[in-house]
Amino acid sequence: MEEDMQQQGWSPNDDKSPFYNWHLIHEDEWRRIARGFPYSVRVLNHYKWNNEAKWSEKARTTTLDKAQGVMQALAQHGKQDKSACWCVMEYDCSGDQVRERPVLWHPNQEHVLATLRQAGLLKSS
Repeated sequence: MEEDMQQQGWSPNDDKSPFYNWHLIHEDEWRRIARGFPYSVRVLNHYKWNNEAKWSEKARTTTLDKAQGVMQALAQHGKQDKSACWCVMEYDCSGDQVRERPVLWHPNQEHVLATLRQAGLLKSS
């Protein structure tokens, strides 16, 4: 599953994706956004009182280096929350489709995937 995650990607409008971020953006708009800002920095808000988790986009960047810098700065700012999970999603525009996939993780991939499993967003492999 984890290897598929690195290659397959999801449509940004696929609400079954474990990295789905709620939005009101149409597929045509995604193509324009993804071409100009191909990286999305997200935080996973895990609400322990009801065991629910939702991704929230915090930044869009033009390069992976900028996305990594933003993610590290935001994670450092919120370091008191040991359960916090961050990822950088990369967008690929192939023809009419936009696909997103995680390329960076904080604090690490295992922690993020375990939190997604615990919240029921990712099936155990």
